[in-house]
Amino acid sequence: MVLQVLERMQIDFYKEKNTICNSHGPIDLFRFINEVFDCYDLCPQTDICKSILSLSFKIISSFQTEFRKVVTEAEDMSIEVFCALTNSNMKFMSAMRTFIERVSGNAGLESTEVQQAISYQMLIKNFAEISNLSYIRIQELMTFNMNHFFSKVKEYQSFDIQKFMTEMIDGIGSVFDMLMGAYTKKLWKHIHDTFVVLFI
Repeated sequence: MVLQVLERMQIDFYKEKNTICNSHGPIDLFRFINEVFDCYDLCPQTDICKSILSLSFKIISSFQTEFRKVVTEAEDMSIEVFCALTNSNMKFMSAMRTFIERVSGNAGLESTEVQQAISYQMLIKNFAEISNLSYIRIQELMTFNMNHFFSKVKEYQSFDIQKFMTEMIDGIGSVFDMLMGAYTKKLWKHIHDTFVVLFI
């Protein structure tokens, strides 16, 4: 099931507000995790609950290992998918919090106890790191594209900066619409800094 989630994440996404790309991964992964926890209803014992949480941690941790490989090694994924994977961080965090609330409510455990059993802080940190790795892949692509635009400039004396910026933004501008606000700001800053370095 985990592999199926990852396979879908590499080819499929959906959009919010008609532009922001999002991954189906958080929904698909935690649908499966919640199905695993459904077993608790068959034998509602605290020890059973903790065993299920331990298994859930192993599933999510294994998923993160493969997820990390996807964002660092994939060569043929579309820019839309990379944007969706980058944006997935908040969705994974939200799905995880919802799962913890469900376990806490059903099993009568304190949420801190559930978080400890599933190593919540570590998993959240991992999702944030993977999201950032995906963003870095986008940033690398933007840098490559900017280098390509600059390589076409033959005579700096007659360099029309306004025309250049318009053409460059037309070429990469849609990426800004596909990312969530925080990543859009980071990407704008990166492009500005890269432009200054290349221009100088």
